[in-house]
This record gives sequence, C-alpha cells and structure tokens, in this order.
Amino acid sequence: MTTKLTLTIDAKVIEDAKKYCGERNISLSELIEDYLKDIDKSDKNPKKYLVDDMIGVIHNPSITPENWKRLRHK
Repeated sequence: MTTKLTLTIDAKVIEDAKKYCGERNISLSELIEDYLKDIDKSDKNPKKYLVDDMIGVIHNPSITPENWKRLRHK
C-alpha cells in the first residue's frame, strides 16, 4: 500500500534530486523510499546515519579517515 506524503524541501535540492533521478531512470519517490528503507531502525541517532552516508561528498584533504573517526565520535 502506498501513501501520499507532502514534504517541504528547498527548491534547489528538489531540482538536483530530480536531475539525479532522471540520470538513473528512477522516480524521486523511489529514491526517497529506498533511502528510508535502508535506515537502520535500531540506530538511536538517524542523523549519524545520514552523515555516514555522505562521507566523501565534499573533498577536504584535512579530513583523513583517522580524523573522521575522531570527529564522528565527538
């Protein structure tokens, strides 16, 4: 069963997400549903999951794997 969901998201984020989905031939709904299905329901900190998922998105030479582990656990 599917249910309609209304979200308020920055227009640029939506534009970029639609472009991403178009390049992969999937719908934005599929992308969001798949992402939500992947969230570890037992994790008590969902923001941590999101941050872990974004590793490598921004290139910053000062953030080494060792630094990342230290920063992540603060």
